[in-house]
Amino acid sequence: MFYREELSFLCEVFQRNHIHAAAIEREELIRLLSEKTPNDFFPCRQLLCEHCLSFSHNTVYKLTDSFSLCYRFLLLPATQKTTLLSIGPYLPSPVTSQRILELGEKNGLSPQVQKYIFEYYSGIPVLPADSPLWSMLHTFCERIWKTTSFDVTEITEEELPANDYFKPLTADTEGTDTLVNMKVLERRYAFENEIIRAVTLGQPHMEEQLRASFSPTLFEKRAADPLRNAKNYGVIMNTLLRKAAENGGVHPIISTVSLQILPYRSKTRPRLPKFQALCAKCFAFTVKRYENSL
Repeated sequence: MFYREELSFLCEVFQRNHIHAAAIEREELIRLLSEKTPNDFFPCRQLLCEHCLSFSHNTVYKLTDSFSLCYRFLLLPATQKTTLLSIGPYLPSPVTSQRILELGEKNGLSPQVQKYIFEYYSGIPVLPADSPLWSMLHTFCERIWKTTSFDVTEITEEELPANDYFKPLTADTEGTDTLVNMKVLERRYAFENEIIRAVTLGQPHMEEQLRASFSPTLFEKRAADPLRNAKNYGVIMNTLLRKAAENGGVHPIISTVSLQILPYRSKTRPRLPKFQALCAKCFAFTVKRYENSL
């Protein structure tokens, strides 16, 4: 494989933006899609199984399932076995709670199952059509296919037949609740650890990646008021960022000037993620500047 390093770099960039990207053999993908486990969500499995056998080179396949989750697939050249590059799931734009309810109703999900979908959507990253990552992907395709012209084929699933996949979720409510809660906690803690690590290492250049981590859907819903809930989470995160700055070598007196009261001045929830990303950048810049002054 003459593009091994480029492929590794591309996958790492997507993964740093919390989007799964990996090369997988087609037979292995089909095997995984045939397994139905409660902790694995892949509503478009049937649609993908039907189409992946007919995938051809020089084509990027953009798949959108009936839950508005998006994936991209392409065949990798010069491999011993037929291998696909799989990217996703991701959302092309933020999804509101009302939209999630509509999607659940459209696909015939019971209210009991819909609460698991809310938890699942909370960890799905948003990747808009104008994201620079798609330019990177297209450049990668041009290099591996050695052509500046290739097709982009869209595959859309309007309706998920029977929704048999979600039936295992209702078999053991208590066990499934615990499993889903564990997955959500693991996802949120992974995002938080990534932010804390960037501050401790003094990496303000990771602003865009930090901003992607502060999604409103990741806020744990401890209060009925979404705005108050987000503000409370902001105060907690500011405390974590201050401790991360101290671990990065900043004197506690300097790190205490952490603008902890400012989250309460915001009047709208959409502004809070941007503010928190800015705070993380400021803390990281403080660590970097403090190191340079020593």
